[in-house]
Amino acid sequence: MRWCVAVAVLVSLLHRVHAESRDGSFPLGHDGGTCGTVAVSSPRTGAALTQIAKVLYLNRCTGGCTVTAAAQQDAPHDVTAVSGIPRGNSYSLPEFKNFNNEIGAAADAEWSQIVACVAQTYSYFDIHVTDVRPPAGNYGMSIVAGTQDRIGLSIPGLLGISQLDCAGPLDNVISFVLSEAHRQISGTSKAYVRELCTTIAHEAGHAFGLQHEFRFIEDNSSACSDPMSYDTGTCNPDQRYFRNKIAACGRFTEEPCNCPNNAANSHALLFNVFGPGTPTVPPPTVAFTVPAAANAPISSTIAVSSGSRRGVNRVELYLNGWKWMTLKGAVFVRGGGQPDPSPYVFTLPARVPDGIYDIEVKSYDDVEAVGTGTIRATKGAPCTSADTCLTGQRCDAGRCLWDSPVGQFGEPCTYNEFCMSNLCTGTQDAQICTQPCIPGVEDSCPLDTATTCVENTPGAGVCFPVEDSGGCCSVEDDGGRRAVAPFALGLFVLAWIGRRRRPSTR
Repeated sequence: MRWCVAVAVLVSLLHRVHAESRDGSFPLGHDGGTCGTVAVSSPRTGAALTQIAKVLYLNRCTGGCTVTAAAQQDAPHDVTAVSGIPRGNSYSLPEFKNFNNEIGAAADAEWSQIVACVAQTYSYFDIHVTDVRPPAGNYGMSIVAGTQDRIGLSIPGLLGISQLDCAGPLDNVISFVLSEAHRQISGTSKAYVRELCTTIAHEAGHAFGLQHEFRFIEDNSSACSDPMSYDTGTCNPDQRYFRNKIAACGRFTEEPCNCPNNAANSHALLFNVFGPGTPTVPPPTVAFTVPAAANAPISSTIAVSSGSRRGVNRVELYLNGWKWMTLKGAVFVRGGGQPDPSPYVFTLPARVPDGIYDIEVKSYDDVEAVGTGTIRATKGAPCTSADTCLTGQRCDAGRCLWDSPVGQFGEPCTYNEFCMSNLCTGTQDAQICTQPCIPGVEDSCPLDTATTCVENTPGAGVCFPVEDSGGCCSVEDDGGRRAVAPFALGLFVLAWIGRRRRPSTR
């Protein structure tokens, strides 16, 4: 089994150095410090478990606290084995102080905000975040107090340290979040609470198996909205969440992952460790701005404002029950997060016919929590017959609408909206419901049908039937079978689908 142990370190965010990612696509803010990563060959310092204790205890060291460094993690007995902390010694840490350098009851308000923030960040997973020490059993601990010299370290700009083991999540780990280092750099009470919340989530995340994240692969954007990112130059939202997106590893630049994987999804990894929780973040909100009132006329645009504390990932427009358009969530802005709410404007395609519309807008965050808004409006005049509607639509009480799609793969069709895949293609005389596919990928097309993937654009294609021998309208696929070319299905497809019922059309 391949494994390594890495020391996970989060450095100071005070002095921002504006660098660029490897492809120059976004700025990066950090203090120029480094994350010390150490691979060791000694036995693992904790057991990799299929299931770990579902408790994270936030310890503010009331009255001061003492930990001992040894070879085995044992948070319930105040023993740490974090690599880099000299072993065989005991270390004393002072009590947590608020931004105004106060302890005790005077610091309770900010401490409660920090605990609530961390609890909400982890609420998507079945783990209990508490500042009351469990009386028994295993648990992870985050000590939030002091400076690094109190645990025998002298790393420039260090804000926190934990343990990362590539073999799996660790139980009973003590993570250290150096509140005094945060207090010296935050500037305001609000920033102090925000950054401590982020660092606590970050360091505990390492113990649970998470690595540093640099950019989201799907769109090459910065991972700045995830606690595992160092980037504060591209965005620095009031609260970060473990994102349901695949991210490339890295701190200040994209770099190889410490563990033997090329990228990771922090939300999915924590979900696999703990299972589903009960999120305390409300779903996105949706409010119409165009039309501004029910039954108002519309022309070429529909506009809404939508927002979420977590952020909006995408916004979808439905007209009379059919999804017409999708917009990507607003950009997380530099110096803040995604504006809440943000404006979204749908420019209607010219082919949208006149008529009465029941408009629905669905707004999703990255974990698919959805908020909806509905309103009725009229574009032009209400329809009086299907003659003014699109192919396959009927006119019902002034509304042009399609029935729910029923066309399964291979069914004959004359318009996309008949197909459950929303893809009807072929020739003018013979079209079938099909689906997109990736040429060369064996299971891209349904495995229970004699089909293959025919490339129609570079790197992409559609699924079509195959025949055993060639003909003038056939092309060889990689398996030696002959696939009907997408725009020359001809008599073969007519024969293949002739037994199937055609939908009624107008």
